[in-house]
Amino acid sequence: METNFDKLLEEELPKIKDLATKEGNLSLALEQLYGLEKTNQSTESFSHTSIICKEIVKLCFECNEWSQLQECLILLSKKRNQSKTVIQHIVQEAMQLLDKTPDHETKMGLIDTLRSITEGKVYVEVERARITRVLCEIKEKEGELRTASKLLQELQVETFGQMEKREKVDFLLEQMRLCIALGDWTKCVVISRKITSKTLADESIMDLKIRYYELLSEYYSHKRAYLNNCRCYLEIFQTESVQKDKELWTKALANIVIYTVLTPYGVEQEVLMDWKTITTKFNELVSHPIFAKDEGKEGQTWKDFHSRVVEHNIRVIEKYYSLITLKRLAGLLELDVDTAERYLAELVSSKTVYAKIDRITGTVNFEKKLLPYETMDEWGNKTKNLFGLVESTCQLIQKEYQKSSTRKREKN
Repeated sequence: METNFDKLLEEELPKIKDLATKEGNLSLALEQLYGLEKTNQSTESFSHTSIICKEIVKLCFECNEWSQLQECLILLSKKRNQSKTVIQHIVQEAMQLLDKTPDHETKMGLIDTLRSITEGKVYVEVERARITRVLCEIKEKEGELRTASKLLQELQVETFGQMEKREKVDFLLEQMRLCIALGDWTKCVVISRKITSKTLADESIMDLKIRYYELLSEYYSHKRAYLNNCRCYLEIFQTESVQKDKELWTKALANIVIYTVLTPYGVEQEVLMDWKTITTKFNELVSHPIFAKDEGKEGQTWKDFHSRVVEHNIRVIEKYYSLITLKRLAGLLELDVDTAERYLAELVSSKTVYAKIDRITGTVNFEKKLLPYETMDEWGNKTKNLFGLVESTCQLIQKEYQKSSTRKREKN
């Protein structure tokens, strides 16, 4: 039966095509195709049904009958007992025509029809996602950024079993990008958590990994979480494809250096400051776009950088001074007295340094007053060290006596 129907299609389809394209009788051609489709439906041969239905779509396109095409798509998708495979095939066939539409209005009409057909159908969820993305691109070009973002976020692509990993990640990155463009930072970070480090470890999506961390870095820049910025660029820097491109790794390393310096003092920041790769691969901190002073956000970045430098200088001064005047401290920091005092107070509040400010005398005391038990502990440790030194010295003296005695005996 199947073989007979194959022969029938081989004979009839060219005739029907000529009827529509050469004779201009699309209605009769469609009528004959619907008849073939109905005849075949009883045999449950879905491959033949797909061929016929796809031919219907093609004929409408070739005859430039776009409204007829949309009607045919709706009719075929709503037929009773219509196969899921057939619906999937006609949707895929119609999707190929989106870039061939004669005008914007026709394209939007076809997109709306396809979205209507695919709505609520799991077996065409991937196709619906792709169609929606095309619609989002159109909306974005028209300046309807919020609409585009809302449409794309309706797609829970992370749950799509039929979609490939690369395409899923690409969709999620696009959702992140639109959220950032709208300043919707909360949704951006929620979406970012749907992409795991295990997923990004796949070597086939290294380019998407770089995009992911660049977008995430924008979020952290907004939050002024510079340590997280540094982690993002560290991930980019350690990517194999970046290591092979000098321009890319230099850019990533520059960002690591800058965001490390911008990070408030802490253990992890100190570790990054001692990272040997920085000194071997990046010798000079040059002018960088994130320090541009013309824009609000980047101007703030420059202020944060200046704050980190001042904080570092105060920590150095603390190591070499036990008592210093506020005027001298301000002079060393190249600040006025009030600003120097403010920075010092912030470091004391965060327990980064210990200091007591005496405004009456205008002095700063960096020497920490110990509690009684701390004094005893310190005295005990110093005494222990002293006895250790005395013992070591006695051993060395005794050793020299023995050597001297041995030499005297040898001479005699």
